Amino acid sequence: MPHPWTATHELHIFKQALRRPSEDAQWWETQSSGLVHLLCNCGYSTGWIPQDQMPTGEQLLNDHGTPHHSVMTSRQNHRSEA
Repeated sequence: MPHPWTATHELHIFKQALRRPSEDAQWWETQSSGLVHLLCNCGYSTGWIPQDQMPTGEQLLNDHGTPHHSVMTSRQNHRSEA
């Protein structure tokens, strides 16, 4: 009998950005909204949450492995060492 299919972990971490045109409309100003969204192929999803409420890097590594894509890589590495 073949083994059942299982979902692999592919954790993605996104940081929400806000944009607006500059005063003279020469470029766009960008700033962080302070919200992040964690999403994994296994079905885990936080929706947009405050960055300071995201799970620790250590917890994410234990539950989902190394992030597949993250805009927070240096922050996660720092948090996992703490």
